[in-house]
Order: sequence, then structure tokens, then C-alpha cells
Amino acid sequence: MAKFKGAGRGKYSLALVLLMFSALVLSACGDNTATPATAPTTATATTAAAATSAAATTAASATTAATTAAATSAAATTAATAATSAAATTAASATTAATSTTAAASGTAAAGKGGTLVVGTVFSSKGLDPAREYTQTAFTVMHSVYQTLVTYAGSDVTKVVPDLAESWTLSPDGKTYTFKLKSGVKFVSGNPVTSADVVFSYNRLKNIKGQPAFVTDNMTSFTAVDPQTVAIALKDVSPDTLSLLTTPSFGVIDSVTAKANGATDAADADKNDKSENFMNNQSIGSGPYKVTGFKPEAEIDLAKNPNYSGTVSYDSIIIKNTPDVNIQKTSLQKGDLDFALDIGPEQAAGLQGAAGVTIQQSTSLVILWLLMNADPSVSVPTSKNEVRQAIRYAINYKDYVELGGGSSLQPPSMIPVGLAGALDKSTAVPTDLAKAKDLMAKGGYPNGFTIKLSYPSDLTQNGVKFETLAQKMQADLAQINITAELDPKTIQVWLDEYRTGKQPMTLSLWGPDYNDPADYLTFFPGQKVAIRAGWQTGADPEIEALAAKAKVELNESTRLSLYQQAQKLLNERGPYAPFLQPSQVIGFRSNISGVTYNPVWVVTFNETAKK
Repeated sequence: MAKFKGAGRGKYSLALVLLMFSALVLSACGDNTATPATAPTTATATTAAAATSAAATTAASATTAATTAAATSAAATTAATAATSAAATTAASATTAATSTTAAASGTAAAGKGGTLVVGTVFSSKGLDPAREYTQTAFTVMHSVYQTLVTYAGSDVTKVVPDLAESWTLSPDGKTYTFKLKSGVKFVSGNPVTSADVVFSYNRLKNIKGQPAFVTDNMTSFTAVDPQTVAIALKDVSPDTLSLLTTPSFGVIDSVTAKANGATDAADADKNDKSENFMNNQSIGSGPYKVTGFKPEAEIDLAKNPNYSGTVSYDSIIIKNTPDVNIQKTSLQKGDLDFALDIGPEQAAGLQGAAGVTIQQSTSLVILWLLMNADPSVSVPTSKNEVRQAIRYAINYKDYVELGGGSSLQPPSMIPVGLAGALDKSTAVPTDLAKAKDLMAKGGYPNGFTIKLSYPSDLTQNGVKFETLAQKMQADLAQINITAELDPKTIQVWLDEYRTGKQPMTLSLWGPDYNDPADYLTFFPGQKVAIRAGWQTGADPEIEALAAKAKVELNESTRLSLYQQAQKLLNERGPYAPFLQPSQVIGFRSNISGVTYNPVWVVTFNETAKK
């Protein structure tokens, strides 16, 4: 979730770092990473690339990262690989459940080593309600306090594993998932977790109609079959469903407590749910921790959930808003922070060899990109494909990779290297000024033009300042006689403006909302981000047909091939120019073990432990 989430999908409300424009505009914005080193038409390709990226991790974490990377495959969702038949899905689910640890029925949290964990990050949330917030900070917290039906373990995002559900099946027509809940699981209140809570949580998520509601778009109904069984019916076959359900927005809340504090899951919940203030200031989940304090500009406090059925690593977690990444660096070095989640390669270099500090570095799944509006009523020059192509060839990609530092790379398209369905990084658009100038002439602008370039001036993503990116892009465009007038905005003002689709040109970012290429359908004609780029339905029937097929294809190899074909055309005719996939850095004290990176919620704190 670098997530500019609200931006892309209308999902993130990004305050400082990003909304995950995963969906998000970002979703991260362009919003919100990993790596096939060879042709990504197979799972082997994705695995090889991810392993290459993981190799960049520092010594202390290299083994873990490489092992995780080796597990990466193009099968980004269990649904896609197992859903060729109901029997196959059932068998796979049963096997997974049988080898997983089931929740103990005691209702008492096992003791970890305890103590307090202190985390420094840049806050992007104004609240903590799963039905309303879709930001990186919210996701990090929600993953610690709410459980979902299924989840990912560690950095392995190739297959989902049980969380609240112990097993699941898929109907023969591929349109109904049925989940059997674990028994003995309790909320913070002591109330038991039942299928009624799942139904209430998911109906509320849909009916609040907040930024995260889009995750339920393909889900037509949620049904409590019995107290321990819940069914989710789909509008269309969707091989990414299980992966989608790992998103923290699907965190299950205590419906009894929620209703007592003004919550409703009714169709008019967007008007009549009165629980926002309550939900923003505590949690009512079944995860290992509970929220005990929330100051949106300063600090979020978590404490051990006494009713959690598994091991809880810490007695408390303090998450501090630390907007200055250099302060995160020095605080980590001094031991005032146990984690620094937003430092970049520059800060990481300054910490190499520092006593008591471990740096974990790999290629992120975040894409930084340039939007070139295709709507002639907004920008006549960039409505011409020759001009958009010229701009792609004019960008000095190597400079951005150097600016990103560490394990940064040039993304070959909008699906990041390392995620299933990505193009091989060797196919990335090259810098070719002669070709760019020729295309400008063919597009009718041999002498260039003037255009406004918008960007969130107060945003730093993965250690890279958008202010610096904008200045660099301005210089690149000048090489083909395009005068870019810089138009800086605070992130919230920029985001509100971005959502109108009226920016002629803007810098944005995207991090995955969930770990599947289907999350990137938003960039194709007529979808959320594409509309903001002036690329409406019917703009490119060939690309739209490929995207529509990829969305419902159950054969994994065929599905990924369709995504790759669509991306190649996107590079030729789309309104985007991806220019940087930055390095992902996590800094932490060396006495902490079990640290792994997840692109949606960053770190699962309860999988870590202090020595």
C-alpha cells in the first residue's frame, strides 16, 4: 500500500504519504511491486525476477527476502489457479486449512515476549474505519486489529491462507464462494465471531459507499448459511476474488458492538450510519491488537487484545507520525524507533553499518507515472497519440532510476515488475529524442506547446520527492520544446483536483490495492483511473476487449498472456508514461526478527518479535 489509494480508485484519502492510489490514485494514485526477471508469461519468470530483486536486501534480511521471492509466481491469486473446477478449489482449500494452525478455543491471548514496539511512519489517514478509510496508514493498522477471511503469510503473496476462515469452496459456475469459519474466535469485546458479523461487515462496506466500497463491486450478496458458514455470490466469474478478500477493508467487525454505537449495514448506510467517530477512535475486531488511542496528526496506540486466540508479540505498539524521513533515520539510529517505514535509499545508505540497525531493501511494487490527458476538451496536444508517444520517448528514464536509488528500476508498463502479468523489464520504452521529435512533428507540434504540469508538492514516496520529480520532468519535456508550467498543490488539494479528470498533465503513483493484475484494470478505457485521464469507454476497443477477457479468464497462463498483450498496446496508445519503480526500504532495529514486506499493509507487526 505505498498507497495513494484514494486517488486511483477513489479509494484513498491520502493525507500525507499516499492514498494507494492500490486502488488508489495513486493505489497508491496512480497511485500503488515486484519483479519478473525474465519473460513474465510464466510463474517461473515472476519468481526469477522477484528473486533478483530480493537479492538486493541487506545481509540481515537477504535470506528471508530471497526465500520469499523464490515463492513468487505468476499465480497471484489462489482463485485463478484453483478455480478451474469446484472440486479443485475445494481440494486446495481443504489442504491449506488442514496444514494451517486453527484458532484455539480458549479465548485467551498467548503471551509473546511483550514490551512495546515503536514505529515511525508518515500518516495518511484521518480515520480507522474499514468501511471508510483506504490509505496506507489505515491498512497497516487495520491488518493488526481486524481479521479477514483469508490473508497472506509473510511476504508470500502467491497464495492466500486461512485467517478467520478455516476452509472454502467455489461453486461449479465459479460465482459463489462458501467459507467455513474457525470456531472459538472472539472479538475484543468477548463476543464470538459468527457469519452474521461477516455479512454485516461486508454489507456495511458496500453500503457506506466510501473510498473502499469498490472492492465489493463484483459481489452481489453476502449470506449467513449458518452461524459458522458464509457465502459470497459474485456478479461475474472473477479469479482475483480470494486475493481481493485479503484487503484490510474486508476486516470483520463486531456487529453487536457496532450497532450499539450507531452502525448500520442497510442500503442507506451512507446516510444513516452514525458510527464514524466511534470507529475512528477504537477498534472492534478480533486481531492480535486493539486501538487504544488515535491522534490523526501525531500518534496511534495499540494494545494487546486479551481475547486473541493466538500469540501476541507485544504488549503495546506506538505508531508515530514522522513526516521527515531524515528524522525517521536519526530516531531509528538512536533507538527511539524500532521501525522506520518511509526512509529511502539515501537514508538507507547513511545507515549502512550503523550499530543496531538493519536495512531491508528490494524493488517496491509502486509505480510513479505521468498522466497525459487524452480528452481534447482538457488538453488538445496530449489528446493526440503521436504526442503522447513522443513524450514517452523523451523521458530520461535512467535519471529517474538513479534518483530512486537502491533497487529502483524503469517499469516496462503499468503493472509493476514482480507482480504476475508484468512485462519483462527489458521491454521498457527507451529514451530516443530523435524519435520523440519526429513524433511531435507528426502530431502537429514540431515547435512544441505549453502545458500545465500538476503534482502533489508535499509528497515524498519511497524517499523520492515529487517536487524533484516535477522539476526533472519539466527539463525532459523541454528537450522536445514542450514548456511545462509547474502547478504544485498540497496533496489533498491535488487529489481532489485529480479526481475531476481536468488536469492536462500530472505526476501520480499507484501501489497495488491487492496482489493481482486485476487491480490494474483501472488503467484501461472507461475505468476509474482511465476516466481521470480522459480515456473513456470506446477509446480503444482492442485494448478493452483484451482487458474484458483477462478479467474473467480462469486459466492462469492465458489470463496473464491477455494482460501482457493489453499492456503492450497500452504502451503504444495509452495516456500514461510510467517512469520509475522505486526501491522499497524498511529500517528496523537489529534485535527484531521476522520482518517481511507486504505491498498492501507493509509489515505484519505480530509476525515480528524482539530478541
